[in-house]
Amino acid sequence: VAAAGCYGVHVYRAKNKAEQMPHIDAGMPASFESWIDPSARLARVRYRGASWDARVEGGEGLEAGATVYVLAADGNTLKVAKNRPG
Repeated sequence: VAAAGCYGVHVYRAKNKAEQMPHIDAGMPASFESWIDPSARLARVRYRGASWDARVEGGEGLEAGATVYVLAADGNTLKVAKNRPG
């Protein structure tokens, strides 16, 4: 019964993924610090007074101090972009 319930919840969440609420930090500004791996678009950003690993969306080059915007979080890694999400 538990396995069937877990599967049912998984199917329900997969169908309604577009209707789920956006991440609580979506649209919030962060400050770009430095690249960890530019080819993988992995960087460090300062957000809420702490340094975070971030995956930068888009192909823009960024300099230290540039403002980026949080799109979502994937575990302890933020997804950020140069433009504020709409």
